[in-house]
Amino acid sequence: VYGRFQLVDSFDQQLLERPIIKDEVETKQIELVQSYGKDLKVIQEEFLKYKDDPPKATVQSLPPISGALTWCRGLGARVKIPMDKLKELDRNILDREEAKEVIKVQKV
Repeated sequence: VYGRFQLVDSFDQQLLERPIIKDEVETKQIELVQSYGKDLKVIQEEFLKYKDDPPKATVQSLPPISGALTWCRGLGARVKIPMDKLKELDRNILDREEAKEVIKVQKV
């Protein structure tokens, strides 16, 4: 998801002034918000499933508590980095119901 946010950021502002391109980018941004919402739910399910016993593959050479903290920080980064990018989107996108729902889920 983060890579897709970076791709949207790479568009030149002058290019986005063209109505056809602006509409298409806006459509992709809405899809991106929806995709991020799905990713948030996956991360939440993963946390709830493994919170008492983090996957050994991700924390194999660390003591239990350090491994659990590392795993949690990794999940946090998967949430925070795209959310920071999401907040930089156009206000028209952020005012949509999809975006409001995703932001609400992220705050929980």
